[in-house]
Amino acid sequence: MNRAGRTLAALGLASLVGCSAGGSATGDSYGKPAASPPADAAGALAPDEVQWLFGEVNLHQFPAGSDQWAVFASPPPALADMQGESITEVDTQATSVEGPCTVFVLPVCDPGCAPGQYCWSSDTCKPFPVWTPFDAGSFAVTGSQALSVVRFWFEPSVGAYESDPPAGSNVPLFRGGEALTLAGGQGDRSASTEVPAPIPVVLDAPSPLEPLHFPMSGPLDVRWESAGGDEMDLYLSVATNNSPGVEVRCVIGDSGAFTVPADVVARFPRPPRQIRIELQRTEQRIARAVRRGYGVLFHVAFSAWLNGAD
Repeated sequence: MNRAGRTLAALGLASLVGCSAGGSATGDSYGKPAASPPADAAGALAPDEVQWLFGEVNLHQFPAGSDQWAVFASPPPALADMQGESITEVDTQATSVEGPCTVFVLPVCDPGCAPGQYCWSSDTCKPFPVWTPFDAGSFAVTGSQALSVVRFWFEPSVGAYESDPPAGSNVPLFRGGEALTLAGGQGDRSASTEVPAPIPVVLDAPSPLEPLHFPMSGPLDVRWESAGGDEMDLYLSVATNNSPGVEVRCVIGDSGAFTVPADVVARFPRPPRQIRIELQRTEQRIARAVRRGYGVLFHVAFSAWLNGAD
């Protein structure tokens, strides 16, 4: 789900061949084809250890709709290099880390970057990593109390995975709390795992019944109905025409309350500005493939958000 300016791409790979927009390469691997693991590399791994993610399956639900998609990439991105919540996500350089929050002040490159490159930091362009989409076999998600099955398969005519229900159809994918099972693949790429469906997010503060505003200084209090989940992802976005925008991601526990530090709020550009807060309850597991060292990321999330202006 491409929510942030810092996140250059995190969806399909059909447009990534030759000019990729993903997120598994870091450091010297930028601008080169994503490195293939050595043929004998898996021999040094523990039997249950996953080092490379050759694909991902995503179910993302929100109060007024849903989306679902699958991506399988070759060469497989390394698990250790994964950024954000997608194997093909590319982030700009992080500006600072404040506790559980990472701050991205969106960089400006002057002159702009050449085709096939992106602005990674101030006046520094980097080439996109290069991956190729491929057919790893069909996958299915079962166990939902909202749908009997969600199917994913590779469609050669478009060079990418499609789904039933179709992506963007906005049908409920899960109720919350039930166990969802991912299974599929072909040959040594077969994989399966189970994940609990996230409970729907109910945001209490900032209030969804009032216009959204961010403080000019000091901390920002966020409250929601806790469901005892493993992880909450809090995203804050501030955009303006007069200065670089700011994106913030905080990875926090599902306690029902979190205070965004004043030092983070101080990074926000001054009004006039467009603002957004998104709170996401996340459950994800890695499905180990038959082939040793390889796996598929199964990411399931429920998000609630508010948009506003100061």
